[in-house]
Amino acid sequence: MGTFDLQSWILANPLFALAITLVLSLAAFLIARLVIARGLVAIARRTKTQVDDIVLKALRPYRIAWLVPLLILYALADMTGEYQPWVEKGLLFLILWIVAVTFNALMDAINMIYESSASFKGASIQGYLDIVKILVLIAAIILSISLFTGQSPTVLLTGLGALTAVLLLIFHDTILSFLASIQISTQDLIKEGDWIEVPSYGADGDVINITLHTIKIQNWDKTISVIPTYKVNEVAYKNWRGMQESGGRRIKRAIYIDLGSIRFCDQEMIDRFRKVDILQPYLDQKRSSVKIGRKASCSTARWTDAS
Repeated sequence: MGTFDLQSWILANPLFALAITLVLSLAAFLIARLVIARGLVAIARRTKTQVDDIVLKALRPYRIAWLVPLLILYALADMTGEYQPWVEKGLLFLILWIVAVTFNALMDAINMIYESSASFKGASIQGYLDIVKILVLIAAIILSISLFTGQSPTVLLTGLGALTAVLLLIFHDTILSFLASIQISTQDLIKEGDWIEVPSYGADGDVINITLHTIKIQNWDKTISVIPTYKVNEVAYKNWRGMQESGGRRIKRAIYIDLGSIRFCDQEMIDRFRKVDILQPYLDQKRSSVKIGRKASCSTARWTDAS
């Protein structure tokens, strides 16, 4: 059967052709989801490396499997007749956003792989990846609008140029956070794992995550403080990394002493304290020192009297 005969048959039996297309799409979806996706997950579980596990967990192969039936339906969209333009636009919209969401998930996987690698020293790249994700979402929105309006994406971008002031207002915090992330990274101010203290935000603990917009700090009482990234460069904070790298340790303890309980030790107190193992050598040493000091004083006094 030639191409012309196939098109004639489709035009003569549109509902039957549509049913066959849906069955083919369903079969392709089941193969992609139950065979290919499951096979990739099973292979990733058996490998020793964790990289493939991270990638599959972020990409979600069961979600990517939806691309197979959507592409088949898009290729055979001419069967819908007069509804073909709207069907194609709807399918392209779904394909576009699945690809955009998958790409952003890939950025998360790259960040997880980087932070779990042996070469990771606390310098976060999540802020830069967040910028890429935002740009991908903006591109997806522009392409979606262009898809349904029929306008070229260049025309829409030209129109956005007139809204620069509005965009700067909307992305004010994002721009400031991006500049702060560059400054933090290039000057090595804060890394994940650093112990920092930010009194103005009541934060005192370890940095557990640095993103484009926020810095998360786990305080010593296990609470979480969230500080805007661009605010870190505007407030005073203390980074204890140098102390940790030097091998020192800061211990803060409050000891309350009743001034009325301070007095000279008598013989009864000394005998009681000597029963404590850790105090006995110290007291014996002090008693010997006192005896030597007294003998020296007595000898000096006798020499003075004789003179």
